[in-house]
Order: sequence, then structure tokens, then C-alpha cells
Amino acid sequence: MRKLCTPKMVPKRLHDTGKIPGAIGSQFLHLFRHGKGSFEHSTVTEQLTLVPDGDDHATVQPSAVMVYADYRQALVNTRNDWVSGEDDPDE
Repeated sequence: MRKLCTPKMVPKRLHDTGKIPGAIGSQFLHLFRHGKGSFEHSTVTEQLTLVPDGDDHATVQPSAVMVYADYRQALVNTRNDWVSGEDDPDE
């Protein structure tokens, strides 16, 4: 399985099941994915942009300057498209 991020950011249950060895994060954490496109700088919505900062991590940033409340709402508006990434097949 590809490297995801620091072990503290991945719930320990994924280590316990053998899915991601070394995971030590809180059981309250969850992994989600959004879409099926390639992992590259791209538009998420008109207001949000995916900005990778490595091969295995990215941030979702505002596409333009906006107040925090608008950014937060733009993220919330994508929630129906989130899918649990915890059951994805190994690559």
C-alpha cells in the first residue's frame, strides 16, 4: 500500500486489521476520498482547489481570497461527495 501520511493521522484500527501497518492515530479519525481523478493540482469546485504538497498528501484551498466562514461552507458543500477511503483496495 502506498504511503499515506504520518502514522498519527491514520486511525489505529487500520493497523489492527493489517490495512495500514504502523497506523497509530486516534480511533476517532477517518479517511475519506473525494472523486476519482488523478492526484494533481486541480479544481474541486468553483470555490475550491486541490493543491498537492507531495505524492501522498494535499490540501483543499480556496480558489480565491474569501472569508473563513465562506471557505468552511464551501468544504461542507462537498460532503455529500465524500466516500470512506478505509475500504479502498490496496494498490
